[in-house]
Amino acid sequence: AQAGDMLSYQLTFLADTLEEDLAAAIEKAQRYKEKVNQAKALVSALMAEWRWMERRRTTLAQRREFLETAIARLNEVLKETSDDDREVIEILQAAAKDFGRLRDQIARILSAADESEAQALRSRDEAIAAIDSLLKVMPKKRDAMLAIADSEERRREYQRLMKALLQALGTAKQFKLKEEARNIQNEIEALEGLNGTSTSDSAEVAGTAE
Repeated sequence: AQAGDMLSYQLTFLADTLEEDLAAAIEKAQRYKEKVNQAKALVSALMAEWRWMERRRTTLAQRREFLETAIARLNEVLKETSDDDREVIEILQAAAKDFGRLRDQIARILSAADESEAQALRSRDEAIAAIDSLLKVMPKKRDAMLAIADSEERRREYQRLMKALLQALGTAKQFKLKEEARNIQNEIEALEGLNGTSTSDSAEVAGTAE
């Protein structure tokens, strides 16, 4: 009987220990989840500010400064993050890497400020990458243009988009990129259709793109 009582108390102790361990594990998981959510919130806040800067059409120098500050902030949080928090580290590192690519692209554009876009692109691979990026963002840029209520501002945005497409078309022709040139021409025609313009209007914009 005494042995039975002893085993009974042992089971009680083990059950209590298991309950405490489970509670500790749940608490640890909740703390970890909070860290993940905090990392996601930080990245979302930085991205929201970046989008705001894009909408405000801030200068490239201002955007580069913001990106450098954002990267420094992410790296600061990374230093304070435990090696065990792998998901948190991955979120922060991915964001820092993406912001770094944007910063490097802006730095490259600024360094070529006195050259045309075609001249700045020194290789076929660079040209393809730049054109591909432009084509991917064009649908979103067209939608944003249509959402502009002020007709004069919408006209200026149309001219900016058309200028970029015409520069890209010139680059595609320079590097003999037939497929890219065809895709750019399709985008030009789509943009003209949305704005109710003609080829002659685009030619006028082309004069400012040279």
